[in-house]
Amino acid sequence: MEQENKKLVYVATPYRAKNIIQKIKHIRYAKKVTLEVLLKGYVPVTPHLYLARVLNDKYPDERALGLETGQQLLLHCDCIVVGIQYGISKGMDEEINLAQKNNIPIRLLEREVRKRDEKKQKLEADIVDMKVNQQERVKRKANRKMAKVYMKKAFKYML
Repeated sequence: MEQENKKLVYVATPYRAKNIIQKIKHIRYAKKVTLEVLLKGYVPVTPHLYLARVLNDKYPDERALGLETGQQLLLHCDCIVVGIQYGISKGMDEEINLAQKNNIPIRLLEREVRKRDEKKQKLEADIVDMKVNQQERVKRKANRKMAKVYMKKAFKYML
């Protein structure tokens, strides 16, 4: 029985975090993206999920060894999938640059791109709404000033 030669896909998601809650979110997210790649029929390579178990991110020399090992693994992969839900970390940025230099295709998860575009559109709509509201406030303020002027004139003539 001959096995199919599946493509290796490097998974890049953030790992480092400011606190334990954020780190747990990052690890869950890395697992989620890894599973998604696996279910699409590829072989995921997610070094920060397993190298973090043998190296301590708190020690600069061990962190550097982990990053270097991950980059070496990336050079053997057919493409890199970048998870952008929690942003792009410094380590991810280095991996993306390495992929570009070595002509390794870079992919973003489609649903995340869609979410990012939806957020951007909502933000742009909110900005437009703010500008409209600001213009309305300026008009109302001008109308109140004019109303005061007319009231003073009218009051003057009533006496």
